[in-house]
Amino acid sequence: ASTFGLVTMIITAIFGFGNVSNAYLQMGYGSIIWYALAGIFFFFPCGLMMAEYGSAF
Repeated sequence: ASTFGLVTMIITAIFGFGNVSNAYLQMGYGSIIWYALAGIFFFFPCGLMMAEYGSAF
């Protein structure tokens, strides 16, 4: 867990989730699978980092 990893995850969340409507218009229901995978790949490392931060105190 590094500061760079945390910052890039926050930037990805800000710019990535803002394009949900555009992806749905371009890909239709196929975009749901990609956003589910993106959510898993985003929240799993984020959860691991927060667990590390929580166990430090």
